[in-house]
Amino acid sequence: MGKVSANISFGLELECVRLHPLAGQIIEQMSFGHHLDHSIKGDNGETLPRSWPGAGHEIVTRPTNIAVSMGSDGARMQMEFEPVRNLIFQLASCSEHVNRSCGVHLHLGKPKGSTTVSRWSPDEVRTMLIIGQILEQRLTSMVHPSRLNNDTCELISKRYTKNDLGQFYPMGRVDPNKYTNRKRYCWLNLIETARQGTRSDNGYGSSPATGTIEIRFLGETDCPSYIFMWTRLWLKIAALVAYVPSTLAIAQVCYSDLLEQDFFALKTAATIDLKKRSTGPTPSTSGGVEFTTGSSMDGRLRRSGIVRRIQTSNTTSSAVSYNEPENQSPF
Repeated sequence: MGKVSANISFGLELECVRLHPLAGQIIEQMSFGHHLDHSIKGDNGETLPRSWPGAGHEIVTRPTNIAVSMGSDGARMQMEFEPVRNLIFQLASCSEHVNRSCGVHLHLGKPKGSTTVSRWSPDEVRTMLIIGQILEQRLTSMVHPSRLNNDTCELISKRYTKNDLGQFYPMGRVDPNKYTNRKRYCWLNLIETARQGTRSDNGYGSSPATGTIEIRFLGETDCPSYIFMWTRLWLKIAALVAYVPSTLAIAQVCYSDLLEQDFFALKTAATIDLKKRSTGPTPSTSGGVEFTTGSSMDGRLRRSGIVRRIQTSNTTSSAVSYNEPENQSPF
């Protein structure tokens, strides 16, 4: 049995209603992207102002490569997750408040060489779509109810017809402007793997495609442990789809026990976060993993070293603008 040594890339977009007071410094130090997001609503569904302060926010991480090694059958997988965990804790620390209109979008890439440029083949895209169909019902119990019947992350059955699913390119014709592709708003967004942008500059609907697979199902959370469990699971799924034969990847993800511990950890994190959002933020632990929400943000920042680094830094945060830049997000 051969061995796989390769990379998977990922990036995250976190939407929030209100930024933490220290978010500007964190965004600058971590080189996160930031822009105002007009899709975010108030807690009662009201339209928020279109300018800062008052508008909703989206914070975006840069694409990051993660090394993966495993057998050619997907067994004995090893990935270094501590940098992923640290990145997510610092991303989540930027948020002070989220509500049901806020999503957490995970981009998965199959890097070309040592770069973060992503290239998924049509066969890999179809494999991911099949896996998404099989897992869809199970995943609905691992996301908050506000993500169900949500027109920004609809079920595969609502965005893909049976005829679509039998095609070599199940996305059908892909428009150069990503926002006009209705399949983009499936929780499993495959559009970027086939889209050809018509602009050379970033930050616009017709900018060059990222080439990534986007997972849009997670939302209404800024809990770092919940986001980490979600990301860890999908990084493993992406590695299997990218580097294991398609039928074996489907079997390993959907029918073997290879990822059962990851599914259990995610379900536990989802249950804890939902309970906290229903009853109010109270620190708790599960299996040695700490789960925190907005009110314990300052403690979370201290544990991650963010406050210490900000307090001892001689740099200022004046370079971080809360105007609405056009070219922030790589996704």
